[in-house]
Amino acid sequence: IQEKYSKNLVHRSLDASPVKRAKRLELRSELPITINYNVDPTQTEVTVWYNKAITKNDPQVTVQTSVDGVLTVNVAMADNHCLPDVSSCRVQTTVTIVGPELESVSAQGSNLVRYIVDTQDKLTVLTRADGRVELQAIGVINQLTATLQNESRLDTTQAGVKNINLTIEDALSNVDIATVDTLSVTVPTACAANHGGGTIAVKRAGTIIINGKAYDAAVDYPCTTIQADNF
Repeated sequence: IQEKYSKNLVHRSLDASPVKRAKRLELRSELPITINYNVDPTQTEVTVWYNKAITKNDPQVTVQTSVDGVLTVNVAMADNHCLPDVSSCRVQTTVTIVGPELESVSAQGSNLVRYIVDTQDKLTVLTRADGRVELQAIGVINQLTATLQNESRLDTTQAGVKNINLTIEDALSNVDIATVDTLSVTVPTACAANHGGGTIAVKRAGTIIINGKAYDAAVDYPCTTIQADNF
């Protein structure tokens, strides 16, 4: 199966000049896709990968950067066979980008961003409406500020982060964290009894603060489940 998949996997390079001006990435592609963004200040590249056996047409990928540095990537919904199950779309088309360090990354509408960096001082992340962001760092991200909305997800299990300021605005979003020195979380204080429950899973944390108070493993927080392995 894997051999057949690889045989049908094709790629092509796109014009990377818009990436040079990028400061922020906002992924809200009409057709959900995956972006692998690799930070490299010395070069810019854009490559689209897709499986020709399951893609109706060659994906028409639009890469643009606004005058204020917002990088957007879009694929038209009509270009693919994944409807009506859009959750499968993002595994069919992947855009690999090499470019400068970004101030912020956001994903919404079932899109996925993997942001890969050596080290970084500050980074802001926003996910919403089933959007997902995964962070990978060889070194450390000093300060991460993240906001999650509408059943979205953040994964930092492949990145060491010193400090995280995390705001979760609903009761269904999920966060996975490997190591963090200080985790400060703001979550809703009241939710419906049948909200389903989001989870913040932490492998190791020095300090955890929930809504301004020290985390207490004995407390049942109403809108999220805290899983802290070393508490």
